[in-house]
Amino acid sequence: MIWGRGEYRLQRQQGGIGHFAHVGVELVRESNGPVVGVAENTGPFNPVQYADWFGWAADGCTRGRLLAHEQGVDVGAWQVRIVRLAGLEVHTQADAMRTAGALATLEAFGVGELFRAAFNGAWDAVKARSGA
Repeated sequence: MIWGRGEYRLQRQQGGIGHFAHVGVELVRESNGPVVGVAENTGPFNPVQYADWFGWAADGCTRGRLLAHEQGVDVGAWQVRIVRLAGLEVHTQADAMRTAGALATLEAFGVGELFRAAFNGAWDAVKARSGA
């Protein structure tokens, strides 16, 4: 059973350097498995060939789950499953992929509008300013 879906594409230019990462997730009922998993088919980017990218995205999904929990969301028995991942060899770095994973997860849990991507030496998912 899929409870929620989220997707986030970070595509920005910062200090003359391009940053790109795209993560799509689904929330599935999983009481005994890991809190973050990878779907069997994730498109052209596979978890073996792009292990770093999937690891970074999983770290971001874990952070997104924690941020959702801090907003009062019951994340209990839901696994965040990475179903889509994309990047560009030259423009995909750990911070961008983690941020995309976190923001996709927050969207899936229904609190994505409370957060945004911000750059302060590195990309991160941060609380959106109220009224912004």
